[in-house]
Amino acid sequence: LAAVGAPTTGSRPATLLVDNGSKRAASTLALRAAAERLSLLTGGAVEPISLRWSDGVAADALAGRPARTLQSALRQLAEDGVDAAAIVPLFLGPSDGLDE
Repeated sequence: LAAVGAPTTGSRPATLLVDNGSKRAASTLALRAAAERLSLLTGGAVEPISLRWSDGVAADALAGRPARTLQSALRQLAEDGVDAAAIVPLFLGPSDGLDE
């Protein structure tokens, strides 16, 4: 399975671990750690993606790698010709993010 931004091979969909999002770098880093652990368990790439806000965190606070939101990740997948994505929700509290 290719990472977001690269086409997938075979029939396995892109896998996105999606949280609510946060303006705190620590939250994005925790999501990345969870995605990495899930990737090890499943044997496939798992992309850490947030519903919103995290793309406003400075990349410098995220080891130089900017955070991604669901909207931008899905747009990139479509542009890359990926026609399927498995979205794994990681919501730990109430959110209106899915209402928007």
